Amino acid sequence: MPITDARPPDARFEAIWSAHGPAVLDVVRVGGRILVHCRGGLGRAGTVAARILIELGHPGAEAVELVRRARPGAIETRDQLCCVMGLRSPGTADPSGTGHSSQGGEADGLV
Repeated sequence: MPITDARPPDARFEAIWSAHGPAVLDVVRVGGRILVHCRGGLGRAGTVAARILIELGHPGAEAVELVRRARPGAIETRDQLCCVMGLRSPGTADPSGTGHSSQGGEADGLV
């Protein structure tokens, strides 16, 4: 799934994720393992790992903490962090219908 280095996921990633993300989540839900990687193993991989945790029901800050505990330095850029913190888990109210939160301040203490 393509993500430009040092950037958050873009429309290309979102299109592929919408088709294949549910299958990834299903693997994790039944106790399976998945591999998430990028060149350095921190920015893009950490962003996607946090996204998976959020989509499995973890709050954004907790997902970031879990990913960074497993991989110190993960989610490298402010843009990546803001992307992660803007995600909502399924079943969470989203008045915009975009799957993203409009609250940006949550990321401030995590960079």
